Amino acid sequence: MKLNAQFKLSGIILLLVVGLISCDDANFDREEIERHTHDSIGHAAQLKADSIITAEQVARQKILDSFYKTPAGKKEIAEKEKTQRIAELKVRKERDKEYREYGYIITKYGCTKEEAFALKNHKIWLGMTIEMVKFERGLPNSVNVSNYGNGNEYQACWEDYTPSCFYFYSDHVIYAYN
Repeated sequence: MKLNAQFKLSGIILLLVVGLISCDDANFDREEIERHTHDSIGHAAQLKADSIITAEQVARQKILDSFYKTPAGKKEIAEKEKTQRIAELKVRKERDKEYREYGYIITKYGCTKEEAFALKNHKIWLGMTIEMVKFERGLPNSVNVSNYGNGNEYQACWEDYTPSCFYFYSDHVIYAYN
């Protein structure tokens, strides 16, 4: 009861202060006061709604916790865990299959999975190494060495393939082909 009386007294004091302010300042905008009041009421309503939602979530979690302690709840947890383990095993199996398929190439040539996939599918690109081309085609029919003053340049050619010749320096990285 004391609390209710204090709220009434606070409300009366607030009305008096607002009344005094509006009397003292003729330029004070009544619409702005109403807007601020409306915003405050909206904010309070949102806080109340948030606290109700939080209370509902806590209550729901308590119900779930008590359910999971029952035999049916324990069985449901076990089934979810089993389903999750099966999904993880499928992912791991897929990774193992990819490693078996591309792991050798990735390890041997230090390339990415995408490059290993491209190499396995007979793709050619600038930046691959001559060893990758040899993996894909076998040994070249001829290798020519030239030196124009900047170090050795190499040309490796395969007669029955297109493109037939690959150009690289001593780092063995293909910089051109035709």
